[in-house]
Amino acid sequence: PSSENAKLKAKLKTMLKTASRPEVLGKVGGFGGLFEFTHAYLWYHGLLIMPFFNMFLICPQHSQQDLDRFVMVFDEMISIIMGASEG
Repeated sequence: PSSENAKLKAKLKTMLKTASRPEVLGKVGGFGGLFEFTHAYLWYHGLLIMPFFNMFLICPQHSQQDLDRFVMVFDEMISIIMGASEG
């Protein structure tokens, strides 16, 4: 499982680097690649956004620390999309 996780991480990293380039974002399906990039980026960071609905499932069992981490990762992703960061 460890080697498979490493392969998956490497594949996602490559995909994220490729998908975050402006010339690629304009050519990928979906919303210019935004849908795919958002799901892959959050998944890579251990967060899940529900496919089809684009909703985050938050429940009372989530701690403030969980929510802070979610906001931090989401903010990082937005910075990449807006071109303020390379990720």
